[in-house]
Amino acid sequence: LASPPDPGAALEVEKLLRDAARGEAGISSVREFLRKYAGSVDARPSGIGGGKKTCLQVAAHQGNRELCVLLLDAGASLRAVDEDGDPPLHYAAFGNQARVMEFLINHGAPIDAVNNSGCTALHVSVNKQNSNCVQVLLRHNCNVNLQDSYGDTALHDAIGKDATDIIDALINCERVDFTLRNKRGFNVLHHAALKGNAHATRQLMTKIQHLVDIKKDDGFAALHLASLNGHREVSEILLSDTGGKATVDLRNNRRQTPLHLAVSQGHWALVELLLKSGADIRAVDEEGDTVLHIAISKSRHQPPIVPTPESTQDAPLVTAVWQDLAHANGPTELALACFLISCDSTNGNCLINTKNTKGKTPFDLLGGERSGTATVDLLMSYVHFRHRRQDVVTEIENSPSGNGVSEAGNRSPIRRISDLPETKRNKESGESSGISSQEVEKSSPSDEVKSEDRKDDTREREKDKDLERLRYLETRVADLEEANMCSICMERRRNVAFLCGHGACEHCSAPLKTCHMCRKTITKKINLY
Repeated sequence: LASPPDPGAALEVEKLLRDAARGEAGISSVREFLRKYAGSVDARPSGIGGGKKTCLQVAAHQGNRELCVLLLDAGASLRAVDEDGDPPLHYAAFGNQARVMEFLINHGAPIDAVNNSGCTALHVSVNKQNSNCVQVLLRHNCNVNLQDSYGDTALHDAIGKDATDIIDALINCERVDFTLRNKRGFNVLHHAALKGNAHATRQLMTKIQHLVDIKKDDGFAALHLASLNGHREVSEILLSDTGGKATVDLRNNRRQTPLHLAVSQGHWALVELLLKSGADIRAVDEEGDTVLHIAISKSRHQPPIVPTPESTQDAPLVTAVWQDLAHANGPTELALACFLISCDSTNGNCLINTKNTKGKTPFDLLGGERSGTATVDLLMSYVHFRHRRQDVVTEIENSPSGNGVSEAGNRSPIRRISDLPETKRNKESGESSGISSQEVEKSSPSDEVKSEDRKDDTREREKDKDLERLRYLETRVADLEEANMCSICMERRRNVAFLCGHGACEHCSAPLKTCHMCRKTITKKINLY
C-alpha cells in the first residue's frame, strides 16, 4: 500500500517505527496512527515500497505478538519485504521469535519465501543458531532442501556453524536430500569433512554410509578433504568399521590418495592414522610422485617445526623421529620423510628408488646443502628405525634370546627363505623340488653330514643376525630414552621445547634466557605433555 500522502505523515511513521524497534510503541499509538492514516499499515518512511521496514517486520523482530495481531487485523502484508528482500517471517527468525513465527505461519506467511540472497527463514534461523525457530519451521513442513545463492542448504549452514542440535534435527528430517551440492560441488558430507565437523560426520554416517566415497567434480571425496585439512577425528570416523568404511586409497582426479594430501600438508597425525588404516605408502600420483617425493620436496620450504601437545599425542611415532633428529641436531624438517622411510616394508627400497615422471628419485629432490651424502646417510639410517618404541621395549623384555625381536623387527610380509619349511623353501627359492626317492636313497652319509653342517652354519648366521638386531634395538631404545631426558640435569624428562628445536626440563629451563645448546635467544618456551 502507498505511504501517507502528506509530508508530516512520513515523519510520524518514522517515529512510530523507531519506537517500535525500541519496544516503546504502545498499542494505542499504533491504533491512533492507523485511524489517522487509514490504508497505510505497510507505510515506510521513505515512501517507496520495499525501501525500508514496515511496522509488522519490526513487531515480528521484537516478538510483540499483540502488535502483530493488531497490524494483521488492519491488513498488514505478510509478503512485504525490505531492501534485502526479507519479509516479516525472516524478521521473526532474525529475532529468534519462535512464538511469533508460528503465529505468522498460521496466518498465511509464506514459509519458503526467499530474500535477495536466496535465503529462506530456515536458512536465517540456522545461521542465527535459533533452534526453537528451526523446530517451528520443520514442524510446519518447510522445504529443507532449498538452496541459497551459494547453493547451500540449511544443513550445509548448520554444519558450518557447528550447531549440533540443529544438525541432528535436520539430519533426522525425512525430507532432507543429502545428495544436494552447493556451487563449489560440496554435498553435506563433503562440507562436514571440509569444516572438520566430527559430530555431523558421525551423524551422517548413520544415514548415508553408502555415500562415503562419493567424489566432487575434482575427484575429492570426504576422506581427501579431511586429510588435506588435517581433520583427524573426522578421518577416523570416515575410516572406522562402525563409521564410514571409506576406501583408504581412493584417488582424486590427480591420482592423489588421502595419504598424498596429508603428507603434502605435513599433517603428522593424519599420516599415522592413514598408514595404520592400511594406506599404500608406495602409491604414486599423476606425476609419479610417492609420499616420500612429496615429503622431501615440501621440507625444503618448511620453517623449523616444534611438536605441539596435540601432535605428540596424536602422532607419537613421527614425534619420536623428530625428537631423535632434534637430539642429534639434525634437520628436524625431515622428520616426516624419515618416518615414511621407516614404514616401507621393503626396507625403504621401493620409496627410495622410485622415479617420478621427471626421472627424479626422492633423494634427487633434496637440493642445496642437504643433497650431500650426510643427509642421504641420515635418511637411510631410518630404514631400520624402530618407531614403535613401546613395542620394542616389550619385545626385548619378552625375548631374552633375541628371536622374538628378530621376528618383530622384520615386519615385511616377505619372509626369509630360511624361516620356511624345507619343501616350501625349495619351491620359493627357485630350487628344483623334483628329487626322486631313488636319488635320496643313493645319497651318501657324508653328504648328509655336509647338509647338516650347512644347516648349522645357517642357524649360526641367523643367531648372529638376531643378536645384531637386538643390540641395534637396545641402542635405539637407549637413544630414545636419552632423547626424552633433560640434557642439563639428565634426571628429569625433557618437557619444555624452544623454537630453535632444543629443550630441557621445566625446572632447568625456567632460568634460561638463551639456549644451552645453540646459544640462540629463547623467545618462546613450549610445554610438552
